[in-house]
Amino acid sequence: MRRAFAILLLVAPLWGASNAANAPSPAETAVTSALVKSEESAFVSPYIEKGLPADAMRPMLIDPAVAAKVKNNRQLWVGDIMRIGLFSRPRAEFRDNLNFSSGNGQKIARVLETSQIWFFVNPAKDVEVKVNIQDARTWGGDGGAKSAAGVDSRAAFFSNGDNTGAARNALDVREAYLQVRNIGISGLGVQVGRQIFAYGDQRMIGGANWTVGGLSYDGILIKYDNDYISSHLFGAKATTSSVNNVPNGGVSNTSAAQGDSYLVGWYNTIKTDFAWLDLYAISISQYLGVDVCGTAVAGTACGAAGFDLLSTSAANTQRTNLYTFGARFTNRTDNNKLPAGKKWDYTLEAAFQTGQASDLITYDATGAVTTTGRTFNGKLFFAQTGFKVLDDLRLGLQAFYSPGTENRTGSQINTFQTLPGPRFGGFPYLNTFNGISENMGMKNIFTPSVSLLYENKKWGDFIVSYFYESKATTQDAWYAISGAANSSSNAATSGSISTESATNNGTNLGRNLYQEVDLVWMKPFANYFSLWVGVGYLHAGDAIANARGADFKADAFMSFVQLQAAL
Repeated sequence: MRRAFAILLLVAPLWGASNAANAPSPAETAVTSALVKSEESAFVSPYIEKGLPADAMRPMLIDPAVAAKVKNNRQLWVGDIMRIGLFSRPRAEFRDNLNFSSGNGQKIARVLETSQIWFFVNPAKDVEVKVNIQDARTWGGDGGAKSAAGVDSRAAFFSNGDNTGAARNALDVREAYLQVRNIGISGLGVQVGRQIFAYGDQRMIGGANWTVGGLSYDGILIKYDNDYISSHLFGAKATTSSVNNVPNGGVSNTSAAQGDSYLVGWYNTIKTDFAWLDLYAISISQYLGVDVCGTAVAGTACGAAGFDLLSTSAANTQRTNLYTFGARFTNRTDNNKLPAGKKWDYTLEAAFQTGQASDLITYDATGAVTTTGRTFNGKLFFAQTGFKVLDDLRLGLQAFYSPGTENRTGSQINTFQTLPGPRFGGFPYLNTFNGISENMGMKNIFTPSVSLLYENKKWGDFIVSYFYESKATTQDAWYAISGAANSSSNAATSGSISTESATNNGTNLGRNLYQEVDLVWMKPFANYFSLWVGVGYLHAGDAIANARGADFKADAFMSFVQLQAAL
């Protein structure tokens, strides 16, 4: 070590002298510095002229007219390289009896608000940085500040009250990424940091911008794009502790100590003039609680009264690996819209799941326990088509089909597992995901639907939709939009119930959950503002009527009023 250090001391002066002899003169240095400064000061972001890239606008769900204005807005460019953006969306929601109960109907009246200020910087060719600060809150969600003698009468109005950190309110960084395009070859790029992965109709993975907080992903995206093919490889770290991060919640679902969770995907698009074909694979590795049916106590065996449903353990968790493979075929080739001049659109999508699930533990009448290893085996099919009867009037049809699990104590989970997708689909068919009530997700469903979309430049856009929501498999649950089962073995005390039994002992297993009719009106005002109003009526079917028994009321309602401003 000493000899090496001595050699370094001897060589250093010689190296320094050699470099001194070859060093540029002060005049040459000054010229080089001037050229670099000139190049830096001369750079003007090309996005000023051609509009913002799609990556920069992913955290906002805004109607197409406003989106076009935001994309091409030149007023908020600073110094030729930085674009400042603003977004605000207060939404009042009213939900009445979506659990279809005559004695304990759920009533929700709330105002949600999402606000963003973001900075998009394009300092040099093919280099982009974006930081998006987002505040997501429920009005009145702050607990307020408390005085030593009790509660201050002004407590509810302090913005930094003692309940500010609750899940109802979150001030966070929605995006913070660096993107470099055309690395080595044209079309090859990388994006690193907190970002939004959004593909296809965002049915499998997206930003969930309808929700108050939305989704973000901490990870890396490597992509290659040209006129004929797009290939994107992405990975995200989902959780690093037992606490789910906002807005990254929803990947690991227990509060027990657990390892890290990951999401990895590969999404490819083959492009032709008449249609695009998407091929994808998405993997989620996470810890999930084992499912349990019954207990070791006498009279509480799996299938006994009050113990005929599965419960998920919060303490006993196992590493699971869910793999989703799918394909999507569509002729909506103009940024997910039908190209100008065409009248008929269609989209087909199919996805299949496999992988290792968490175990199932069952207890028999003697208290003996059986542990069953399980695998995922879910399937989902979606078809959508529409025809422009007139230039401004589209008649649409669509259907979801995703079978459930007939034997919930078996070795296979046939129910499709929800991925980090959105609540609503993207434009141009905003609420044709599964109804504005958000009262059912994509698990165990058969849902045909019909819709009318009328677009009028003066009066705005009108969307009328009808959904016939049914369970594809009667023995499986009615699942909420979150993916959780609306299940209870006690109809008298449950808020939202279904009729399934883990041991398939249920009777009167109805199929139809409810029918839903929605009307949504969207009208842009000025250049950067729009108003959305939606109303929905739901009428429960035999599956819910059988489950609720005497505590049943078939009618339910949902409405919202939303104002959007985006610059």
